[in-house]
Amino acid sequence: MTLSPNTFQNHFGPWALVTGASDGIGAAIAEEAAAAGLSLILTARREARLQAIAEKIQHDHGAPVAPRFADYG
Repeated sequence: MTLSPNTFQNHFGPWALVTGASDGIGAAIAEEAAAAGLSLILTARREARLQAIAEKIQHDHGAPVAPRFADYG
């Protein structure tokens, strides 16, 4: 699925919050959102993996990314 940047941003705004962004579906959604031109707030429990994903997205898409580590377990 490819998101149209203009349509998506006009409807939802310039930022996306993605939970579970360190792996799987969360990481894929983060990639798609960045490709659509959105700035990201990413959360996950695995700090090192989350940081790696955030750096990759920033490098690949130039999108502002704010990783937020959270483990309440």
